[in-house]
Amino acid sequence: MTIKKNITLAELQEILFWQSLNKQLITLKSKGRDIKKPDHQALQSFCFQNKLFSKITGASILDDTPLSLISDFKTLSLVTANIPQWKNLLSRLMPNTHTLDCEKALVDSFDVLSKYDRKYNLTREAGGDESDDEELYEFINQYISLRKENRIKDFSEIINETYRLKSIALKKIMAKITDKPSLQIANDLVVIDLSVLRKDDKSSQLEKIKHVYVDEYCQKAETFMRTASVVGQRMKRENILSFLQKKSAQKKLKPSINDFIGYELPLYKSEMDMENKFLKNVQNRINAKDFTKINICNVKPFFFLKYPLPLV
Repeated sequence: MTIKKNITLAELQEILFWQSLNKQLITLKSKGRDIKKPDHQALQSFCFQNKLFSKITGASILDDTPLSLISDFKTLSLVTANIPQWKNLLSRLMPNTHTLDCEKALVDSFDVLSKYDRKYNLTREAGGDESDDEELYEFINQYISLRKENRIKDFSEIINETYRLKSIALKKIMAKITDKPSLQIANDLVVIDLSVLRKDDKSSQLEKIKHVYVDEYCQKAETFMRTASVVGQRMKRENILSFLQKKSAQKKLKPSINDFIGYELPLYKSEMDMENKFLKNVQNRINAKDFTKINICNVKPFFFLKYPLPLV
C-alpha cells in the first residue's frame, strides 16, 4: 500500500482498519463461505461511511471489551461483544450473517500503522513524558487497589459474564423446545416470538422456557450483579466515588491526576447507571407475568456502543 500525499492520520487509521477486516472476509471466503464482490464493497462502504475505527476506539467505556462486527452485508450490520458463546448464538439465530473480529483488526491495523510511523513519522510527540509520573501512577494504583478490595469487577468482566449467562440460557431454550419459535426483527429488535407455539402444547412449553430463562439467566445475572458490580453494594460504590471526588477537590492537584479523574469519573458514573438499569430490567423480567417474547439484541449498528449490557 502506498500512502497518498496529504492523507491524515485519522484517514489512514480508517483505511488500515477496513483492510484488516477485509482480510478476514477473504479468509472466510477461502474456507467456503459464500462471500461475493458486493460483500467486500458493502464492508468498505460501512467502514468508511461510519468511520468505524473512530466509532469503536472512541467508545471509552468499552476500552477493555473485545468487539465483533456481525453483518449480512445487505440490510444488517451491528457491532457487538466478541464473546464466543454470544457470537455462536447469533450465528445460529441469524445464519446468513458473517462475523468479523474487530479486536484482531485493531491489533493488525495498529501493527501496520507502527511500521508506517517509523517510515513516515506520522505521529508527533504530544509533549510531556508521563512515563516517570510517579505521583500519577501511585494514584492510579490506589484506585485500582480500592476497586479490588471492594471486589468490584471491571465493566468488561460484567459485560462478558452477563452475555455468557444469556447465551447459555438461550442455547438451552433452543434445544428444549420442540415447536421452534419464530425469529423476528421488528422495531430494531431481534426477538424470539413464543406466541407461535402450538396451542395444544403452548402452556407446558412456555413454563419450561420461562423456567430456563428466569433461572439460568435472570436469577444468575441478578446474583452476579449484586455480588460483583457497584450497584449491588451501595457502601462500596460510595467509597469509590468518594475517593475520586475527594481527590478531585484538592487544591493544586497535579494536572495529570486531574485529567485522569476527569476521564475516569464520568465513565464510572456511566457504568453505574447502566448496571442499575440492567439490574432493574432483570428484576422486572423475573416478576413479569407476560412471557411471550424473548429479546435477543438490538440491531442498530452501534446500539451496543451506547448500551453494552444485554437486553432482558
